[in-house]
Amino acid sequence: MTKHGECFDASFQGKQVPHDRDGVLYLFYLTDCKRDRGKRLVSLFRSGPAKLGIKDYDSRVEMVRLNALRRAFDSGALSFDAPVQDEHRFKEARLDTCDFNRQPATPQEQIKDYIKQPRLWLSLLLRVSLLNVTP
Repeated sequence: MTKHGECFDASFQGKQVPHDRDGVLYLFYLTDCKRDRGKRLVSLFRSGPAKLGIKDYDSRVEMVRLNALRRAFDSGALSFDAPVQDEHRFKEARLDTCDFNRQPATPQEQIKDYIKQPRLWLSLLLRVSLLNVTP
């Protein structure tokens, strides 16, 4: 879930090394979990030398990729509301070295507000799943 309330499932599809660029593309299928607005194909591009000098890169890259996807939604670079130009083409966002920097602590009020949103969604999902249960 993002700061602005987008809720999505990110299914990692693998990575590709483009033949015409120095770097790696991490490929994802993103599915809207909030309003069922469909699926988006998204790639995160990390330039080749970005991995150099990043401590514990391999153990941290998964969380950093997920946070980069969240920030892309919050910044408006990604959206489930925007029309899909080509349903077979991945929309690209960047994964930069600064994405691996330690983030400052989030204010407590912001954390409380954030926790309230998932709690509402979880209660709704529980109700829906209970309604759909057949004996």
